[in-house]
Amino acid sequence: MKAMRMQEVDLIPESIVRHRSTHIALAMSILLLTGFNVHAASIAAGTNHALQLRSGQLYSWGANVVGTLGNGSANNSRYDTPVLVSGLPGGVTIVDIAAGNGISLAKGSNGTVYFWGRDFGQSIGAPFSEANVPGLVTNQVLPKPWSIPSGVTPLAFAAGNFVAMLSTSDGTIYKAGYGWLTGAGSQYTTLRLPGGVKASAISVESDYALLLGDDGRVYSVGSNTYGQLGSGSVGGSKAETPVLVSMPGGVVVVAIATAAGGSYALTADGSVYQWGLQIGTDCAPCVIPTSGTPSRVDLPAGTKAVAISTAGNGHVMVLADNGRVYAWGGNVYGQLGDGTVVSRTAPVQVSIPNDSLVREIAGGGHFSAAITVDGKLYTWGYNQYGQLGDGLRLTPVPQSITVQGPGTLQVGGAGASISATSSSGLPVSLAATSPAICRIDAGTVAPVAAGVCEVVASQDGNPDIGTAPQTTRKTLNVTPAATPPAPTPSPPPPPAPAPSPSPSPAPAPDTAGASGGGGGGAFGLEWVLGLGVLVAGVGGRTRSVPCPNPVPSPTPDDRH
Repeated sequence: MKAMRMQEVDLIPESIVRHRSTHIALAMSILLLTGFNVHAASIAAGTNHALQLRSGQLYSWGANVVGTLGNGSANNSRYDTPVLVSGLPGGVTIVDIAAGNGISLAKGSNGTVYFWGRDFGQSIGAPFSEANVPGLVTNQVLPKPWSIPSGVTPLAFAAGNFVAMLSTSDGTIYKAGYGWLTGAGSQYTTLRLPGGVKASAISVESDYALLLGDDGRVYSVGSNTYGQLGSGSVGGSKAETPVLVSMPGGVVVVAIATAAGGSYALTADGSVYQWGLQIGTDCAPCVIPTSGTPSRVDLPAGTKAVAISTAGNGHVMVLADNGRVYAWGGNVYGQLGDGTVVSRTAPVQVSIPNDSLVREIAGGGHFSAAITVDGKLYTWGYNQYGQLGDGLRLTPVPQSITVQGPGTLQVGGAGASISATSSSGLPVSLAATSPAICRIDAGTVAPVAAGVCEVVASQDGNPDIGTAPQTTRKTLNVTPAATPPAPTPSPPPPPAPAPSPSPSPAPAPDTAGASGGGGGGAFGLEWVLGLGVLVAGVGGRTRSVPCPNPVPSPTPDDRH
């Protein structure tokens, strides 16, 4: 549920404009500065709800799970248009507000801080006592005074992830909410800054907090998993009492903020410093950068920040002295307002409609808000619970699909890997529409027959993510099986050797006048030396046969 562009909608005596989105985050306190004097907020963004102060009237909208809207009910309802916060005492004007996850705070003109939503251990609003039983939690559906000892006045307050903090003129800092200082369960505890310093500003996360002392120095307390305490180290034990943040020498801090393990400080010269978790880093798996030492944020050249606001789920906004707004951090739902859903580790300018100048900002749970100098309220980002206040909600976040696979397969050949991913990160299903050509099983596409293998990828979405348009890959061609080569003919066998002629029989002895037996006489040839004739004998008879070319008589040397 996000909006990729802002659209003005007339609500309240002021406009509310949307730019949609989704998810849980916790909003921190909002500090607005003019001449570096802290001014009260007129817009506050919580995890899934928002508050707006207008002409002394206080409005709320969004999720009302535990009575956070202050309209007298806690029916797990969702209000996508503003409702009036009721139950405030007559004659009291609200002058400052804060919103978190499951809790809302407001300061009245009578100096009293009121709360509604989660009531931790019946401690908020009851006479202060460390003996209040932890773990007893109720829902407060109407504003109720946060009771503090008589004779002291509230100085600063902040709402976080089911936690709230309040500092008073006697130096006491009250913390109500789930235990990150004293153990599990609902807790109501107190702490003090060292040396009698009083906290003039507070920003609280789910497991740590920053406190700006009236001595101009920044203190921190709670978890240091990512170096968010700013003590120069990362990890280690929680700080049960405030420690000094190691800011660079010479800087004067005028505002503080916390977000998703990251800590921020705005200085009098318009600079912004950050430490702890480096929000806006999109990688999986990877190690997200952390630091226990503050470093300066690179704002656009010539930019001087005069206000800072953060949300616990991880985005930061700063308002520049020229009325422009810059943001960085997580952007899954368009909460940075730059027209994309790309997370940023460096500031980008927020695209306010009509290039309007802004006088106030607020960061909530994956959504954001800004009030322009002409009094229009713009909201953008997540809108699952109606927290944009524009009368529209449940607008699914669009998603796209990318398919990776082979271009060609061959019948009889091996299958190939095929996969698909969605921009939402939700799993994608793959199916072959022509199983006679190819089949898909366990991430492998296998050829079956020659033809065009059509693969369809789909992702149905969920209540927050819209159904993806099907992506069809039609270029996976299956070619016929390769024709086996013709066998090479064997060479013909060598011809059989000709049979050797039988030796001629020895000639019969020459017997003159002798007659042989009829019909079977022997045949013989005899070279008669010196006569040049062959004498043939058949059947005991002889006759002379002239030689066609007489052969010379052999010389004596030729004889054998």
